[in-house]
Order: sequence, then structure tokens, then C-alpha cells
Amino acid sequence: MTQVLEELGDLYERAPFGYVSTDASGRVLRVNGTLLSWAGLDRGAVLGTDLRDLLTPGSRTWFDTHYLPLLHVRGEVREVALDLRGADGDRLPVLASSTVVRDDASVVVVRTSFVQAAERRSYERELLRARFAAETSERRLRILHDAVTAFAQAPDLAAVAAAVAVAVDSIAPTVGVAVWLVDPDTQEIRRHCVLGAD
Repeated sequence: MTQVLEELGDLYERAPFGYVSTDASGRVLRVNGTLLSWAGLDRGAVLGTDLRDLLTPGSRTWFDTHYLPLLHVRGEVREVALDLRGADGDRLPVLASSTVVRDDASVVVVRTSFVQAAERRSYERELLRARFAAETSERRLRILHDAVTAFAQAPDLAAVAAAVAVAVDSIAPTVGVAVWLVDPDTQEIRRHCVLGAD
């Protein structure tokens, strides 16, 4: 039996995720070694403090306005992105999940686990950058396609100038676009198209 208890204690202390138990008010009753190691914190400095004190200011606001209300209504919250505040002030991105343990009608303990999420957030940011690049490229190709189609259908220089003006305005919307063309015979410069302000 002693060996089983030691294994359970080791499993709690060295789990591959951070683990915190709090009372109904959020006061930390127990914290595992994994979380302490990640955040560079001392167990004595964490026990008895408010769980919110482990969060960055932005995460604390989210925790108060969204996380806690959901926890009180549902009795559990799953995979919410928060940032822990390390001893050195560094931000530690995590996914937090909590479960309320009740004894009849009252809360006995709230169990919260934290999974490191720095790589996941980096991957999500990379996906957003790739999505933005793809959308930008698609927009540029659409503008180019429309311009080439307009050029091909243009019966004269005025229509080509109008197509150029529309293409430029599509790429960088401005107050106005004017197209000036040089007559190859006379070298005279003429305005052939104006969009927007004159």
C-alpha cells in the first residue's frame, strides 16, 4: 500500500502537465512540481495564494470575466488559452482545464490542469500568417486576371487606359487615379482616363 501511495504521489508531482487544487475562493491548496518547475516558482510562495496571482494581467481579466463564470455554471471548463506568469516575469502560454468537485451543494475543491501551449500558439500564428498570405495572393491574382481580361477586350487606347486605372485602384484604392499616355508619333502626353477625384 505504501508503494502505491508513493507512486500516486510521484504521478501527481511529476505529471506531464501542471496541476493545481484550490478551494472555492481560488486559494491554492496544492500544486505539483511540474507547474512549479515550469514557472520557476517555490511551493511555499504559491500555497495559500490566489490562483489568479499566477496569471498575467490579461489572462487574469479573461479568467475573471469568462473562465470563472463558465466554471460556476457548468462545473467544468476545458482547454482555455491563458498565460501563466513565471517568477522571472516571463509569460508561459498554457491551455487550462478545471473541474469542480462538490460535496452535496458546496464546492470542496477545484482541480485545474495546465498544459504548455507555446508550440501550439506558434503553430496557430504561422497558420494565420499563411492564411493571410494565401488570401493576399488570391486577391492579387483576381486583380491581375480582371486586368488582363479587360486589356484583351479593350478596343482602343482609351479602354486600355480605363482598364489600367481600374486595376491600379483595385490594388491600392485611392481618392483618384489618372492615366496619361504618350502619343508615339507626336510625343504629346494626354490624359486618357480619370477615376475618382479630378
